[in-house]
This record gives sequence, structure tokens and C-alpha cells, in this order.
Amino acid sequence: VKADAVGETFTLKPTKGSVSDQGTASVEIDLASIETGISIRNERMREHLFETGKWATAKISGQVDFSNLPKLEVGQQTSFSSDIMVDLHGVSNQYEVRFVLTRLSADKVLVQSAQAVAVHAKDFTLMPGLNKLQQLAKLPSITPVVAVRFTLVFEGA
Repeated sequence: VKADAVGETFTLKPTKGSVSDQGTASVEIDLASIETGISIRNERMREHLFETGKWATAKISGQVDFSNLPKLEVGQQTSFSSDIMVDLHGVSNQYEVRFVLTRLSADKVLVQSAQAVAVHAKDFTLMPGLNKLQQLAKLPSITPVVAVRFTLVFEGA
């Protein structure tokens, strides 16, 4: 939220991901893929917030609970909680996340966050970059917390 009144959204795209038969999952996100809908904002976030020349990717890892998967028919869902590790900007932090798993086909599952995860800029040493964005955009404030949601599809499950 900027200037205490304007909410904005953006997306980031994973470059690769995998999940083992035991449910160990990892996803790598290309930080240069940020899409805000405004090209100058994309460029500034790449350069000043994420510093993609130095930190090109974010990595997320965790455990996916596939224990109920054999019981699910196509279209059915189950939910579970798991800790995930987020590596971003040279810093690692752990979050507890509630997931919804949906069987899409015999060999494809959809894994989504059931609710947003609050990620604080200070937890990943992103405050200097956030302050720079605020200065460049001549804003009175930028909220240093973002609500993160994600949707992943795993094939071969």
C-alpha cells in the first residue's frame, strides 16, 4: 500500500520447481519476472528492491502432504499445514502456511495457499530498497508488509 491509500498487486513467475515422492518441494522464482502493470515500476523494483543483478532468484522449499492424495478423486480437495522456508535477498525465513491441495487429473495436483502470508520487508533486508522506491516515486509512505498468495501445479503426482 502506497501513500496509505493505494493498494497494488504484482506477480512473480517460478522458473523451476520439483516435488519428490516423499513430498519435499522446492520452487525457484525469477525476481526479474516481476509484473506490476507499469514498466518503470517493474524496473525500479528489479533494480532497487530485489537487486536482481545480485540476487536473481528467490527459493521456497517445504513439505507437501500427499498422504490423502490416493483417496482423492479428480476435483476433490484436502488441506494441510506445513512450514516453508523462503530464501530471498540472501536471507532465509520460515513461515507456517495452510495449503489446499486439489487433484486436477490422475497425475496433476494444484497446491495453493489457503490464506495470504504476511511477508515483512525488514525480515529480508529489503527496507533500504523500499525506502529508495518511496524516494523515487515521491511517496509519503510504502507499507513494508505484503500479503503473499501462491498457486502451484505439480505434474507427475
